[in-house]
Amino acid sequence: MPGLENAGFVVAVGPAVQRSHPGNPVIISPPITDGTC
Repeated sequence: MPGLENAGFVVAVGPAVQRSHPGNPVIISPPITDGTC
């Protein structure tokens, strides 16, 4: 089930994305957040 895999990915990577970009909301794809910064 890709939905469950995506949820696990967000749970694992979300906090790291927040630390890297505290001003941005948590987005599912870190590469997209990095590109828009």
